[in-house]
Amino acid sequence: RRKCECLMRFARRVARVRDVHRREAEAIHESVFARLDARRAEHERVDAVKEGAFDAACEDIAVAADEAKLEAAVDVAHQRLDDIELNYRDFNVAMGEIARSNPKSQSEAWEEYQRRLCLVM
Repeated sequence: RRKCECLMRFARRVARVRDVHRREAEAIHESVFARLDARRAEHERVDAVKEGAFDAACEDIAVAADEAKLEAAVDVAHQRLDDIELNYRDFNVAMGEIARSNPKSQSEAWEEYQRRLCLVM
Protein backbone atom coordinates (compact mmCIF):
# COMPACT_ATOMS: atom_id res chain seq x y z
CA ARG A 1 0.00 0.00 0.00
CA ARG A 2 2.79 2.45 0.90
CA LYS A 3 4.56 1.76 -2.40
CA CYS A 4 1.34 2.43 -4.23
CA GLU A 5 0.89 5.77 -2.44
CA CYS A 6 4.47 6.78 -3.21
CA LEU A 7 4.03 5.83 -6.82
CA MET A 8 0.80 7.86 -7.04
CA ARG A 9 2.47 10.95 -5.52
CA PHE A 10 5.34 10.58 -7.96
CA ALA A 11 2.94 10.24 -10.90
CA ARG A 12 1.03 13.36 -9.78
CA ARG A 13 4.24 15.39 -9.53
CA VAL A 14 5.33 14.23 -12.99
CA ALA A 15 1.89 15.06 -14.38
CA ARG A 16 2.02 18.56 -12.85
CA VAL A 17 5.47 19.17 -14.34
CA ARG A 18 4.21 17.95 -17.72
CA ASP A 19 1.13 20.18 -17.53
CA VAL A 20 3.27 23.22 -16.71
CA HIS A 21 5.52 22.44 -19.65
CA ARG A 22 2.57 21.99 -22.00
CA ARG A 23 1.12 25.36 -20.95
CA GLU A 24 4.50 27.06 -21.39
CA ALA A 25 4.97 25.54 -24.85
CA GLU A 26 1.49 26.65 -25.89
CA ALA A 27 2.15 30.16 -24.55
CA ILE A 28 5.39 30.37 -26.54
CA HIS A 29 3.57 29.24 -29.67
CA GLU A 30 0.73 31.71 -29.15
CA SER A 31 3.19 34.52 -28.43
CA VAL A 32 5.03 33.89 -31.69
CA PHE A 33 1.81 34.01 -33.69
CA ALA A 34 0.66 37.14 -31.86
CA ARG A 35 3.97 38.84 -32.62
CA LEU A 36 3.73 37.75 -36.27
CA ASP A 37 0.20 39.12 -36.51
CA ALA A 38 1.18 42.40 -34.86
CA ARG A 39 4.18 42.82 -37.15
CA ARG A 40 2.05 42.09 -40.22
CA ALA A 41 -0.55 44.67 -39.12
CA GLU A 42 2.18 47.26 -38.60
CA HIS A 43 3.68 46.45 -41.99
CA GLU A 44 0.33 46.80 -43.71
CA ARG A 45 -0.27 50.15 -42.01
CA VAL A 46 3.12 51.49 -43.06
CA ASP A 47 2.75 49.98 -46.53
CA ALA A 48 -0.58 51.74 -47.05
CA VAL A 49 1.05 55.08 -46.23
CA LYS A 50 3.97 54.37 -48.56
CA GLU A 51 1.65 53.18 -51.36
CA GLY A 52 -0.35 56.39 -50.93
CA ALA A 53 2.82 58.44 -51.28
CA PHE A 54 3.68 56.52 -54.45
CA ASP A 55 0.19 57.10 -55.86
CA ALA A 56 0.57 60.82 -55.19
CA ALA A 57 3.95 60.78 -56.94
CA CYS A 58 2.35 59.08 -59.95
CA GLU A 59 -0.32 61.76 -60.04
CA ASP A 60 2.44 64.39 -60.05
CA ILE A 61 3.96 62.65 -63.08
CA ALA A 62 0.63 62.81 -64.88
CA VAL A 63 0.29 66.58 -64.39
CA ALA A 64 3.93 67.60 -64.84
CA ALA A 65 3.97 70.81 -66.88
CA ASP A 66 7.41 70.51 -68.44
CA GLU A 67 10.36 68.16 -68.89
CA ALA A 68 12.15 69.29 -65.70
CA LYS A 69 9.05 68.81 -63.53
CA LEU A 70 8.42 65.44 -65.16
CA GLU A 71 11.95 64.30 -64.42
CA ALA A 72 11.70 65.50 -60.82
CA ALA A 73 8.33 63.76 -60.40
CA VAL A 74 9.74 60.51 -61.82
CA ASP A 75 12.68 60.73 -59.41
CA VAL A 76 10.27 61.17 -56.50
CA ALA A 77 8.20 58.20 -57.71
CA HIS A 78 11.36 56.05 -57.85
CA GLN A 79 12.19 57.12 -54.30
CA ARG A 80 8.69 56.15 -53.14
CA LEU A 81 9.12 52.75 -54.82
CA ASP A 82 12.44 52.33 -53.04
CA ASP A 83 10.68 53.18 -49.75
CA ILE A 84 8.08 50.49 -50.44
CA GLU A 85 10.76 47.93 -51.26
CA LEU A 86 12.74 48.79 -48.12
CA ASN A 87 9.60 48.39 -46.02
CA TYR A 88 9.05 44.91 -47.49
CA ARG A 89 12.67 43.95 -46.89
CA ASP A 90 12.50 45.13 -43.28
CA PHE A 91 9.21 43.26 -42.86
CA ASN A 92 10.71 40.02 -44.19
CA VAL A 93 13.72 40.32 -41.89
CA ALA A 94 11.52 41.00 -38.86
CA MET A 95 9.17 38.11 -39.67
CA GLY A 96 12.14 35.78 -40.12
CA GLU A 97 13.56 36.77 -36.75
CA ILE A 98 10.23 36.18 -35.04
CA ALA A 99 9.77 32.81 -36.74
CA ARG A 100 13.31 31.72 -35.86
CA SER A 101 12.76 32.63 -32.22
CA ASN A 102 10.13 29.88 -31.84
CA PRO A 103 12.40 26.82 -32.07
CA LYS A 104 14.93 28.46 -29.75
CA SER A 105 12.28 29.32 -27.17
CA GLN A 106 10.70 25.87 -27.43
CA SER A 107 14.11 24.23 -27.03
CA GLU A 108 14.86 26.29 -23.93
CA ALA A 109 11.45 25.39 -22.49
CA TRP A 110 12.12 21.70 -23.23
CA GLU A 111 15.47 21.86 -21.43
CA GLU A 112 13.80 23.49 -18.43
CA TYR A 113 11.14 20.76 -18.49
CA GLN A 114 13.83 18.09 -18.43
CA ARG A 115 15.53 19.79 -15.45
CA ARG A 116 12.21 19.91 -13.58
CA LEU A 117 11.63 16.22 -14.29
CA CYS A 118 15.06 15.41 -12.92
CA LEU A 119 14.21 17.27 -9.73
CA VAL A 120 11.05 15.19 -9.34
CA MET A 121 13.07 12.01 -9.59
